[in-house]
Amino acid sequence: MQTKFNEANLTIRDELEQDYQKVFNLNQMAFGQNSEAELVDKLRQNKVNTVSLVAEADKETVGHIMLSEMHTSDSISVKILGLAPMAVHPDCQQKGIGSKLVYEAISRAKSKSIDAIFVLGYPTYYPKFGFQSAKQHNIVSEYDVPDDTFMVLSLSNNALEILSGKTVRYSKEFSEL
Repeated sequence: MQTKFNEANLTIRDELEQDYQKVFNLNQMAFGQNSEAELVDKLRQNKVNTVSLVAEADKETVGHIMLSEMHTSDSISVKILGLAPMAVHPDCQQKGIGSKLVYEAISRAKSKSIDAIFVLGYPTYYPKFGFQSAKQHNIVSEYDVPDDTFMVLSLSNNALEILSGKTVRYSKEFSEL
């Protein structure tokens, strides 16, 4: 991949079947391992991905983001998604591609009437999109993770109220890694 990146040529669009191998390779490069790439394949195969977007620049796949179904410890009437994984080609990091992917994923989730999005990620990165500590709203992850890394973004008026006191769970594909 060329190391020059022209933001004017960046497009973000829905992932298509012909993107699958490029997205697999991108996740391998971005994370330096196969786990996230294999996770994306499993989520797709089991049809639990709700939003899957690619970023292209000069006809090269430079970024990918996926939102997939999440569940609570009991049946409640909120629709929640998990943001994971998100990958940007190593040569194109720190250029705003990840931010553009997150903003577009949030927009797509809103259009699907999703109530909240969760992320397990950098506490210095995701708050700029409106994510807050889930613990602050008495929402717990199924995983034992630091409180400041498990965050939620409310997309509806009463989602956090309904989710308060609940444990949220990622799709089973995450625990199969």
